Formats: sequence, structure tokens, C-alpha cells
Amino acid sequence: MFVLPPDELRDLKGHHFRVVGLEFVPYTNYHRDSPGSKNLVTPLESFDFSILHTMAAKLNFTYEMRPPLIEEFGLPLGDGNWTGTVGTLQHQQADFSLILSPTPERLLVVDFSRIYNPESLTILSLKPKPLPQHLALIRPFEGHLWMNLLASVVGLGVTMWLLQKARSWFTKDRSLGLNDAILYSWGVLLEDPPLNPPVNTTGRMLVGWWMVLCLVITTAYRSSLVAHLTVQTKLPAINSFEDLLDQDDWTWSIAALGGSVKTYFSLSPEPVQTFEKGMELVLQGHHSVITNIYKARIEVASRYTDPQGYTSIHISKTTYPVFAGVAWGFRRGAPFRRSFSLMKQRLIEAGLVDYWTKHAIETTINSYREDATEYQLDNLNDFLV
Repeated sequence: MFVLPPDELRDLKGHHFRVVGLEFVPYTNYHRDSPGSKNLVTPLESFDFSILHTMAAKLNFTYEMRPPLIEEFGLPLGDGNWTGTVGTLQHQQADFSLILSPTPERLLVVDFSRIYNPESLTILSLKPKPLPQHLALIRPFEGHLWMNLLASVVGLGVTMWLLQKARSWFTKDRSLGLNDAILYSWGVLLEDPPLNPPVNTTGRMLVGWWMVLCLVITTAYRSSLVAHLTVQTKLPAINSFEDLLDQDDWTWSIAALGGSVKTYFSLSPEPVQTFEKGMELVLQGHHSVITNIYKARIEVASRYTDPQGYTSIHISKTTYPVFAGVAWGFRRGAPFRRSFSLMKQRLIEAGLVDYWTKHAIETTINSYREDATEYQLDNLNDFLV
């Protein structure tokens, strides 16, 4: 077992580490070596490997990389043992791992270094479609305002009718009918009032104030109507779980994710599907997919965006952190864990972690786009032949 005194941990003396990690783009990406290479892999350009290469140079160590025997981040078996990366560390078959989310259950069997990335979930949906143009006439006011306006018209007409009815009892004049009173108030709102206003002072005051109110209402309506006719209004975008719940006739699913996210959603009634199957439903409409934020950005930019840069997919503005974030896992009692945490802190403060994150995402997007282009060219050549 590798043990060093605390004062020597800044230089690991060229020690050779056993590293375990699941392939999880853009964090980890590697090429699997030949079958006779004891399951070793060759690292490719990715986020975690940029950190690992820098640490190896600064802390003076070497490493060999293998995937876990059961290729998943780690799920409990119910007898105290774990599968995947967590199980590999639990049974001292590796010194440390790359990307792994700390959870209360995993902390019982694995130690973790400093969290270096706030891994989050996001929601993918179709971009909002324009509202029907024939509804532009009613969009300047909300539904409750239209109802209040209608109630005001009827209320004014009834009030005017009651006032005229009370006056007719004393003067014995002909009273204004209820229908006529309501139509009078409606005509004032439409700027086409009848020619004979009330003759008594109370009725004239009531109609005068109603005319002032109607002037304000019609002015506000016209200005808002011009804006709605000029700028095309769209349905609200889905940016949170609350927005999902507010949708009528809408479904959602969870993209197949492993480890901590899979455990978190294990009791969810919503189906867990592959990302590709979920996106097929998204493109059909009235469906959303919950997935990793980096995977969402990469897939949308590389596979659901045309050459002109337009995409029909909307990525929610609200993101939901997965527990505390992501870190590296270490076998229990590893004396070098503190050195790795301190080095990560320096990389974060230097801005290198953010830089490598963006670079890894851009590199992955370009790689996926090249693969898609080559696939299209191969299909075209087969068709021409």
C-alpha cells in the first residue's frame, strides 16, 4: 500500500497509480486498448484527463487507466457492496477514480476530493411556437381583465337603469329600459354612444366618469394591439419543472443516466428512456426530456442544429444541481487525497477548470459534427454506387 508522510505529499515521487473511470463525455473520453492489454485504455482529449495530466506533471506521478468491470458509476447491491466505479474503490482495486458524484451513501465506503464542477440537470423541449394570429385581437388584455370589463359594462348599465327607474317614480316620466341602459354603456365603450344621454345630473355624472374610464381602456388597448400585431407573440418557453406541470397534455421522460441520478429518479413515475428515443418524442411535440446539462448542450449543438446555426430545441434556463456536484473518488484512507484536493483548488482559482470545461464541450461538438458529416457522405457514396 502506498503511504507517505504528510510533509512529502506535494511530491509523489513518481508513484504509479491505478485509476478507474467510466467513459462519460465530455468529462472522460478514451480509446480501449487491445484485449490483451488487461483492459487498459488510452485517454483522449476530455475535461477530466486535462486535469489528470496537469496533476501528474505537478505532483510527479504516473498512472494507468481502466474502466470498472461493471460499467456504471455505482449502485448499491443491498448487502453493503457496490457495483461499478464505487465498488472498485470500495474493494481497493483502484487508488482513485475520475468523475463521481458524492452522495451520503457513497461517503460510507469511498472518500472524495474537492468538488470541482456543479453537475446539473436541464430540460429539453421544442422552442415555443408563435401564437395564432387571429387571437391578436384579444391578446392585449388578459382573460381576467376582459371579464372585469364585461362586468363593468353590465354593472354600469344596471346602475343607470336603477337610477332612471327611481327618478321615474317621482317625475312619472318614461323610464329607461334595462336592455337600453346596458347597450348605452356598451356603446360608450365602443366610442359610439346613443344620441340621447341621461337628462338628470346623477345619470350625466355616471356617464361622464364612464367615458373617462373608457378613454383610458381604449387607449391602452390600441397601443397594446399595435405591439401584438407588430411583434409576433410566442407561447411561453419551458424553463423549469413548474412550467412542465403547468402544461396541458404534456409528457416528459428522463434520459438514461447512471449512478447518483439514476438512484435519485428511481422512484419517479416518469419513464427512463435513451436520449435518442426521448428526443424523437420531443421533436413530435408536447414532450420534454430531463438530462445532463453538458450532454444537452453537446447533442443540441452537434445533432439538432443546422449549418446556419438554427435549432428547434430549447434548453431550459433553470438548471437543477445533482447533489453537491462532481468530484473524484478515492479508496478509503488514501493519504494523497489532500494533495489532489489542494491542486484542484489551485486549478479552479486559476480559471483552468472553466477553460477546460468549455474546451472539452467545443471539442466534443466538433467531433460529433465531423462524425455526422462522414456518415452522411458514406451514405451518399453508397447511394451513388
